[in-house]
Amino acid sequence: MLHEYGGRRHIRYRDLAGFIYGRWAYTLTWALQYVNLFMINTGYIILAGSALKATYLLFWDDHTMKLPYFIAIAGFVCAMFAFGIPSLSALGVWLGFSTLLCLAYIVISFVLYQVVPFLKKYAFCGTKLSLAKLQSLGGHQKSR
Repeated sequence: MLHEYGGRRHIRYRDLAGFIYGRWAYTLTWALQYVNLFMINTGYIILAGSALKATYLLFWDDHTMKLPYFIAIAGFVCAMFAFGIPSLSALGVWLGFSTLLCLAYIVISFVLYQVVPFLKKYAFCGTKLSLAKLQSLGGHQKSR
């Protein structure tokens, strides 16, 4: 087994590190794991706020709501989710609900992918660039 060492089974990596290397390694591993969890959750909340802002800008182009507001909303929703699920045994209802939402998202995305290309005309706005200008932007020089 991966976490079996010295005749003992260690259910957490930090327990294994503490058993092999001592109390200092246990404390260091514990601190690094929680810093890692904190940073990952912070990143997810910032990413969720950014996605909320992008969705907001699809429907309203007034720019009155700024990114920190969306990050705060995402953090609040994350906290409510964390308080709403007290244990892993309560995840059954959430997993079923999440599965239904994911399936609905997949079906809607597939339908929109089939319909939207026929409704939209993709065009570039602005000035037209010549091929020589585009090549010079990429660092390609015309040989003489």
